[in-house]
This record gives sequence, structure tokens and C-alpha cells, in this order.
Amino acid sequence: MASSGERADVIVVGGGVYGTSILYHLATAGVPATLIERHRLADGPTGRSSANVRLHYTTPEMAEIAWRSFLITSRFRELTGADNGFMQVGVLYGVQREHAAIFEANVRRLAAAGEPIETRTVAEMTDIVPGFVLGGIAMGAWEPQSGYADPVGTSLGFADAARRLGATVRVDTAVAGLVVERRGVTGVRLADGADIRTRRVIVAAGPWSRRRSTTSPP
Repeated sequence: MASSGERADVIVVGGGVYGTSILYHLATAGVPATLIERHRLADGPTGRSSANVRLHYTTPEMAEIAWRSFLITSRFRELTGADNGFMQVGVLYGVQREHAAIFEANVRRLAAAGEPIETRTVAEMTDIVPGFVLGGIAMGAWEPQSGYADPVGTSLGFADAARRLGATVRVDTAVAGLVVERRGVTGVRLADGADIRTRRVIVAAGPWSRRRSTTSPP
């Protein structure tokens, strides 16, 4: 297969919210990068997401990612100049008695780190969601600043901001596989047979990633 002559420092494969976020953060760090998407941005699972923006996760790593995401989502217009449709309607969890100790400990940990999350008694929950049937609920966890966003607007906002910082976005361009040489990955092969050389590839293609997409040069 012939090289197209095109090169990129980093190639991001996949134009959902993960791929566009990666591209944006690379661009803010001054790293030349190209995003390649087989159809349109946010055309896959991202465009079908409910896009909940919440903080509570019992896994510390996930909780840290959620907090960092919240800080970006809540300042999205300031950071990117775009509207991500973020609506701070609050998120309330109803917790059964057998899970209450875990939630209480986790909420204390997150709140101690400065995150806007609090415990609520069942009586206090009725003030937040009047009319809800709370039988079997022992306590609540309340995130007053959480809510939901527009997943497509978020992806487009990341991509547009990245472009302004010098990144390249290619849509309607399918990646057929990775080009692998003895020293490792050296490029991507497009569906039309052209190769783009690169030092690094970040695959954010979700369920469309496949093991057999690794190829070797002829």
C-alpha cells in the first residue's frame, strides 16, 4: 500500500466524545494531532447517550474521572467557546439500607475533596422530589450541581476548539487498520488503501475497534 505522504504527530481514531475530548486536550498541550472519523462526529454511541453528568462512583478511579469531567463540563463555554447544553438540575440517589454504609463513606470522601455532593435523610429527599414513593429507601445522596448535557454539542465543541488550536479533523474517512513495523505502530491504513504515518495512535472507536485491524506493510 502507498503512503499518502500525510503525517501526524498523533492520530486519534474515532469522533465520539472520547475522541474529540482527547483531540482537544492534545491541542491545548500543543501536540499536533489529527482525528479520523468514519462517518460524522458523535455519530455512534455518543449521539445516543443520555449524557448524565454525575459525581458518585464507588471506584476511586472512576470517581476521579467523573470529577475532572464535571469541572470541564461546567466550564465548557469558558474553555471551548461552545455551548454543550449543560443543565444543572441536580442528581439524587435513593439508597437502600444494605448499601447505605458504602454510600455514606463514599460521599464523605468525595465531599472532603471539595466535590458538591451531600447525604440526605428520607425526609429531606421528599423536599427535593415531592410525590416520589420512597419505601425501602434508607438515605439519599444529593448532587445539587450535577445534571445532563448535549452529547453532540459537547463533541462538536471539543472538535471546533481543537481545530482553532491547530488540530485536524477528518470525517467520512474510515480507518481500516494500524500499520505495524518492527519498532511498533507507525501509522494507520485508510479504507482507500492510503497510509498516514504517525508516531502514536489513540484508538477511541469503541465497539468498532477490532483485533484483526492490525496490518503490516508489504
